[in-house]
Amino acid sequence: MSGPTANNTVCNDSRVTFAETKEFTFTWTIPDFNAWFSQMGSWALSPRCPSPGSGNTTQWVMKFCRESKDGKAFCSLFLQLEACPEPTLNAKKLQLHKA
Repeated sequence: MSGPTANNTVCNDSRVTFAETKEFTFTWTIPDFNAWFSQMGSWALSPRCPSPGSGNTTQWVMKFCRESKDGKAFCSLFLQLEACPEPTLNAKKLQLHKA
């Protein structure tokens, strides 16, 4: 038995990967934040974006959570995928802008 020689090809793989980038701007306006915040439970969901009637089948919501730890209040904001026809979707970036 002899090992592979310099002329043998062990593996030849020629696959191509395609990535498509889509960007969305999602604005969630809460008119009277102080009143809303005092009346909400531990979390609240925004409306779906884009709206279900827009023709876009990928939809997101933002989840706002109010929490406290060690007597200090803080909040968290999550971007949550609600509907997606693609088998896999990677969300890499979330930017928050103060209005």
